[in-house]
Amino acid sequence: MALTATSSAAAEQWLRLRSPHFVVIGDAAERELRRVADRVEGFRDGLVRALPNATVAMPVPMTIVVFASDAAFTPFKPIVNGRPMDRIGGYFLNGEDANYIAMTLAHGEAAYPTILHEYTHALLAETLPNAPMWLHEGLAEVYSTYSERADGRTAIIGAAPPHHVRELLGAPLLPLELLMAADAHSPLYNEAERRGMFYAEAWALVHYLLLGTPDRRGQVSDYLRLTDEGVTVPAAIRQAFGRDPKALEADLREYARLFALNGVEVALSPGRRQRLAMSSERIPQAEATTYTVELLARLGRPDEARRAIDAVLAAAPDLPRGLAALGRLHVRAGRVDEGLPLLARAVERLPTDAAAAATYARALVDRLRARGSRAASEDVEELARVGRALETAAALDPDDTFVIAMQGYVALLAGGRLEPARLLLEQAVRQSPARQDYQLLLAQALIEARDYPGAQQLLEPLLARGSQPRIREQAGILLARAADDAGLAAAAASSSRQSLILRSLEPGESQVVGLFDRIECRSDAVVLHIRTADRAVQLRTTRLDDVDFINYSDDPIAPVGCRNPDPPLRVVATFRGPIDAAPEVVAIEIVPADYTLR
Repeated sequence: MALTATSSAAAEQWLRLRSPHFVVIGDAAERELRRVADRVEGFRDGLVRALPNATVAMPVPMTIVVFASDAAFTPFKPIVNGRPMDRIGGYFLNGEDANYIAMTLAHGEAAYPTILHEYTHALLAETLPNAPMWLHEGLAEVYSTYSERADGRTAIIGAAPPHHVRELLGAPLLPLELLMAADAHSPLYNEAERRGMFYAEAWALVHYLLLGTPDRRGQVSDYLRLTDEGVTVPAAIRQAFGRDPKALEADLREYARLFALNGVEVALSPGRRQRLAMSSERIPQAEATTYTVELLARLGRPDEARRAIDAVLAAAPDLPRGLAALGRLHVRAGRVDEGLPLLARAVERLPTDAAAAATYARALVDRLRARGSRAASEDVEELARVGRALETAAALDPDDTFVIAMQGYVALLAGGRLEPARLLLEQAVRQSPARQDYQLLLAQALIEARDYPGAQQLLEPLLARGSQPRIREQAGILLARAADDAGLAAAAASSSRQSLILRSLEPGESQVVGLFDRIECRSDAVVLHIRTADRAVQLRTTRLDDVDFINYSDDPIAPVGCRNPDPPLRVVATFRGPIDAAPEVVAIEIVPADYTLR
């Protein structure tokens, strides 16, 4: 769906309003935009006081795009079965660089529950990244009913939505053990006829545990700790709540039957509205389009976004926010070299714009990281350029966690700046505990600083329960590196192991030391996978019989065949050819676990 045109009269109706924690853009009257900003600022303040152990410091900026009418909102609604969604009042889009809320005033109060539900999810993703589905959805439903009272001095959180009450009274509860074990792939969560009860019961359970029974609030943390340690759901329920799953289910049923599901009143910050400084300015339609382009791009409609921004720049080639929007589209599509000049021009023309500065810094970091750590660390000039861009972005938005983490990364690459790197990365991990890649960077800094126990404490949970295979693999590589470095530090204690006499290298041969953990027997070759301290290496051979396997370890090793070594073997691998081009393996020498290659 193409971006709709607007009249010149409409072009004068767009406003940009800034509150302490949000930027609000809209074609509505200023009083309406102020009402939206006040409502979401109040919700944020209420969460500070009501959500246990929550952080409300979003790691990236938040922009709210407000449409006065449903007709103006329709071109920017999510597309389902080829058509814009009907009866949607708003939605939330999160991302590494920015978060967006889009909404229309045409639906009145109906837009807010969806927006506040999704905003709560975004906060929980930073605070409780590994929380089970029932807790994520239950908390989001409880807090989505936020409603202010007494002219903004107090708020009600947790009032009973009528549709949830009807669901709970109209059918038997789901078995609590099944509800609490459900994940994103469970039928309870995905099947339409069961989804309504899942949401209703998750809402009721969270309401009961956090708002209805003060003694149980702390028990929720105990339950999460137990399940994170691998305790089964039934056992965790018994240990944390002191109740059998059936008994806890009966408690919940009684709580719901007695209509105890009332909201709780929380006091908001005294004088909050008086201190809520807001500034507003009119912006032309072309500039407003640079924001709606972001909605299209983040909804997965980059072609429409590109046509819209091309039209803007055709009329105003030097519009700074237009240049920034096009630069972001290029970077998001992987065309960093095309996006960087546009972003540089935008930053030059918008010296106080945090979003433009952050996007430019991100693009420079992407280009730097693509070169690999070794090459990046040797380019002093480029490191300085990236460092300056990050400093500018951090000065404009000190809470941008990505910028903080990348400052730590650049300090780590630069060498000799281990303490600033550690402090910056620790701050990034505190602000975004869900970002496991930041934990990996912090572990690298700790290894460089020879804090091997600290690195191990970070890496072992990532190796066991990392959210992605890439995270688990990198954690294993860093653990191996920590073991290597710790072994070097204790070289005097293990001199006998380090004095192994390995086979001599022939001309054209090279060696790496790492973990041999996987083997592939293909029709055309056998591939051995070795994880070194900083990379994954693939070594090829036509026949395993052509490879010299030599065992220097203390334990007997079964003959190597087409089965993955279990456990992985510490090896010195000798090969011919460039390491990045699947070279020919010559020898595999199995060494003690604490052996390091001299």
